[in-house]
Amino acid sequence: MPSSVPRSFADLIALQQTDDDTFVGQTPDYPWGRVYGGQVVAQSLAAAAATVARDHFVHSLHAYFVLGGVPLEEISFEVDRLREGRSFTTRRVVARQSSGAILNLDASFQRIETDVEIQETNLPPDLPSPEALPETSWPGLGDVREIPHQPGSARSQMWMRIGSGLGDDPVVHACALAYLSDHNPMDA
Repeated sequence: MPSSVPRSFADLIALQQTDDDTFVGQTPDYPWGRVYGGQVVAQSLAAAAATVARDHFVHSLHAYFVLGGVPLEEISFEVDRLREGRSFTTRRVVARQSSGAILNLDASFQRIETDVEIQETNLPPDLPSPEALPETSWPGLGDVREIPHQPGSARSQMWMRIGSGLGDDPVVHACALAYLSDHNPMDA
């Protein structure tokens, strides 16, 4: 089994399919003594996506951490095909190790339909660019740049990205976002 963080994000989310709805993933030895939660979310999403038609893309997901994962122990991803619809498909994934379930994930996938695409972004004023900030030391995959905390503020801000090499697959991009989403939720 791997003993360090994989060299690429694709290696991290590469799963071995053991039957139609079961996959196995590896986990490195993180220095904090548990599996990184974002890794388990990303791998669970990859397992769910592997059971969905290629014309359906990630619409939403909800992840529930049950137990801390054990580094260097394989993780089994059991996919439950809840719904096969024309427009929407739904999956539930249970990630398991020898201690039992470590994560439950519910994911919805939607067939792309012609529609007006709108995305609004309201960045806070005076937000420094990522290049203006020092790189944060983090043993995970990705470039993390923390924006200094304002005294008394209950807000944590940062720029994050997986480095190069994600390719064009929208599933890989969704898994990368899921991976990074667990990096800093508690600092705020």
